[in-house]
Amino acid sequence: MTKHVGRINEEYKEKKIKVDEKDKKILMLLSRGARMPATQIAKKIHLSRDAVSYRINRLVEKGVILRFFPEIKFLKLGYYTFNLLLQLDENDYDKNEKLIHELKNHPNIVGITEYSDKWDLGIILIAKSVLEFDNLLSEFEAKYSDIILERNQLQLLKTYTINHVPWDVHYTQDYKVMTSPEPVKMDKIDSEILRILSENCRVSNYEVGQKVGLSSDAIAYRIKNLVKERVIKKFSIMLNYSLLDYDWYTFAIRMKMFDKQSESKFKAFVNNHSRIRRAMKTLGNWDLILYIATTTPKETHLIVKDIKKTFSKTILNYQTWMAYKEHMFEPFPKIIYSQ
Repeated sequence: MTKHVGRINEEYKEKKIKVDEKDKKILMLLSRGARMPATQIAKKIHLSRDAVSYRINRLVEKGVILRFFPEIKFLKLGYYTFNLLLQLDENDYDKNEKLIHELKNHPNIVGITEYSDKWDLGIILIAKSVLEFDNLLSEFEAKYSDIILERNQLQLLKTYTINHVPWDVHYTQDYKVMTSPEPVKMDKIDSEILRILSENCRVSNYEVGQKVGLSSDAIAYRIKNLVKERVIKKFSIMLNYSLLDYDWYTFAIRMKMFDKQSESKFKAFVNNHSRIRRAMKTLGNWDLILYIATTTPKETHLIVKDIKKTFSKTILNYQTWMAYKEHMFEPFPKIIYSQ
């Protein structure tokens, strides 16, 4: 299984792969519960267990499924999520590549996306406080001040919707901003279980137990407890959007006002659009960030027009950035299990 890579890469567009309706149903079910047994999937889509296993293995081998992973609620582990946007001086190619390489190996980094618009890089990272985030930012600026032309930082406040499969109905995950994290106490075994699951969450409890020295029942209990404590929000899949012929856009919105009525309207809107993969409220220069996956420029245009029309009285400003390449997406950053 491909690890530590991104979901968007224009080079894959030439190798695009078609999936049929049965494949789509399998992907939808896995996106909602990636540890779902093949026998259970088979009953839901009226195929044999062997046929389902064959299709899943084929989707992995073809590179459509990049990873099976647990979606972690970082606040439960004591971490806030931040977005950093960078505009770079592209005249120094080597320095740009060095920055990306260092970011990919940094323990706090969740994701790195390269854009083809105003911003060159969009970076997602976690930190235990705003001060820690500022210190991390200062470290990068000290090393790369000669190529960083402009930066913009955002803090994640609330997630309205999460959708890993662009044709699926939405999985709603609405959590409020907290003045301080509510960390759950985890021992080293819990952390190691999360690390193993982040590599491939379809591994059996027996296999996990073999690696950490516990019985299958003990592993099942610990995983169940991590879900109960909402450390694990759900088990899902990481798809190669480019192979499926999808483009990825980030849509940033600045609102004139965003009261409870406007927020309620926005939540309803994003949950009626399957192409809106993720919608978030942020603190910074932008109030809302949307990730959109579409197959044609027309589809993107219609979604943007719909957003502008629906919120014409409240939108102050907006920008759209097209993703060229996601350099990495790491659902369980090293900082969590290295401490």
